Amino acid sequence: MPVSKQVDQGLQNLEELLKKLDTSLGKNTEFFALKKAINETGQKITSESDDALVKQALESLDNQLDSIFRVDRQYVVESNGEFKFNFNETLSTAFGK
Repeated sequence: MPVSKQVDQGLQNLEELLKKLDTSLGKNTEFFALKKAINETGQKITSESDDALVKQALESLDNQLDSIFRVDRQYVVESNGEFKFNFNETLSTAFGK
């Protein structure tokens, strides 16, 4: 599967998950900023985007997430040609206030 299609699908899945969390976390400013950053990245990446644009958009998303959560770490991980979102620890600490 092309990288752009894989990432586009991953962002859509993530947006669906965030919709389910919206009731309990919707008033949290970090949650709102997370939804906005993911939505903006999803608008930049389509299944037709080339790999360079995808990587650039994901690097931008990763930088935004550092700012949102105030933790400098890698949230978008590339391994063996696949991209994965790494939010576990951040979500439990930043949203668990």
